[in-house]
Amino acid sequence: MDSKGVIYYNRGTKCMIRLLVSFYSLRKHWTGPVTVICAGPQEPWFLEAIKKLGGDTVNIPYRDGIGSLVLKASLWRHSPYDLTMFMDADTVVLKPIDEYFEFIKEHDFVTGSFANWKTTGGTVSKRIKAWECVAPDLIKPALEFGAAVNTGIDGWKKDSTLLREWETLTEAGEQNGCTTRIVDEIACQILLPKHKCYVADTRWGESVKFGNYNENETVIIHYHGNKHVGDRPTNHIWKCLYWEMIRTLDIAEMQGDSWKDRSLKGYLKSLPKNLTIVTGVNEKYSKAFKKHFPMWMKTEGLMEMPFMIFAHADCYDDIVEFLKPYNNIEKIVKWEFPVASNMREEMLSAFVFGTAQNVRTKYWMKLDCDCTPIVDKVELPPETFESVITASKWHYTKVKGDDTGNERHWLNRLDDWADALPDFKGTDRVFPDNIEGKRYRHRRICSFCEIEKTAWTRHLATMCGDRLPIPTQDTTTWYAAFRLGRKITEHNFRKYLKP
Repeated sequence: MDSKGVIYYNRGTKCMIRLLVSFYSLRKHWTGPVTVICAGPQEPWFLEAIKKLGGDTVNIPYRDGIGSLVLKASLWRHSPYDLTMFMDADTVVLKPIDEYFEFIKEHDFVTGSFANWKTTGGTVSKRIKAWECVAPDLIKPALEFGAAVNTGIDGWKKDSTLLREWETLTEAGEQNGCTTRIVDEIACQILLPKHKCYVADTRWGESVKFGNYNENETVIIHYHGNKHVGDRPTNHIWKCLYWEMIRTLDIAEMQGDSWKDRSLKGYLKSLPKNLTIVTGVNEKYSKAFKKHFPMWMKTEGLMEMPFMIFAHADCYDDIVEFLKPYNNIEKIVKWEFPVASNMREEMLSAFVFGTAQNVRTKYWMKLDCDCTPIVDKVELPPETFESVITASKWHYTKVKGDDTGNERHWLNRLDDWADALPDFKGTDRVFPDNIEGKRYRHRRICSFCEIEKTAWTRHLATMCGDRLPIPTQDTTTWYAAFRLGRKITEHNFRKYLKP
């Protein structure tokens, strides 16, 4: 019975993280053997990650003066399998790959169609013609072949007649300057007409830039040309897998600077470094939290951030256990606030007193535990980091869940509270006295998703003393900031999250 397996190839440090993301995605759909062929010395943490993913390594000489793509065309020499599937580091696997091995078994050599481009097209035909000096007899059949191919995903039988000639022609093409890039790919393209082969359709290597990704059909996405962390729709898939892999493998050096992926470093540098996401959960809401937290871990703007969880004593142990797989949890605080008159006030108090005591970043984001992401990315306006509060606008205050026995309207109570504090000296009351009814229309913010400056929250907690002046967090923090003239930015978080 033929042995079969997947191989990757790594030389240097630029593609290490990308290779591991691809390998991690592969493991969701393939439990068979995987070998990483390594040219030259490798980082110890990289080898550790390969081992954690259940892969083997084969070391080959670095060969100074030989291009990386020339070495790539020689990998057939080092594969331990009868049937080999090769994948570039900048790929992700979305579905089972077993069918690809059937292609290899039947056709000896397999590569993939590139975005349905043709060999007669301007770009590809120009590239082929540039090789006339090393393969004059092969140019015409290559131009007539039809399908333009991409060698980011290939497969072969170990006795394929194409392999040795591919290696030789690739080296000749590089030595004669036939192309400044993808030298292995054009060499393969030129050789295909004279060998038994098969060109798999684009679902086996959908181009991130030129492809037509289909959630139901695409098996592999190819993020060629450093396009893994841009703003194209399928970049979201790569980023989600990256953060999931980081959390799963839990190797500190993976987040260090021992790799030279400039695109990834630029993406990581663009993320807020001074923001913690904070949520609260009690037993009543633990089911909602467990449903939504995994959704947040697939949403840009949330999945990259450290989280702080205020878990009530009635569900603390359960939440700690649930969050064990996630290494972006900065802290789980066992929360109780005995002076509160009910559970609602107790949990809302965590977003004033708890955050003031525990958050160490310059800003923090309050996120209700039942918020549902409705898009792939939550975006923050630049003004966020110039404001004390950023939140969606709201248009009324409604008195609810108040067990204090105080019949005076919340807004009048806030005016009374502020009048008694030296912090508000010289400021005017905000509302007409003796507001009647439970609901009062006025412009304010709501806080299902809200960002506050931590220094502001600490100041608010000091002004509040031992307890909130009214049993609600967002009304209190909005009122104090508004009366003191602090900058409040309105941003429509409902574009991203359903409360």
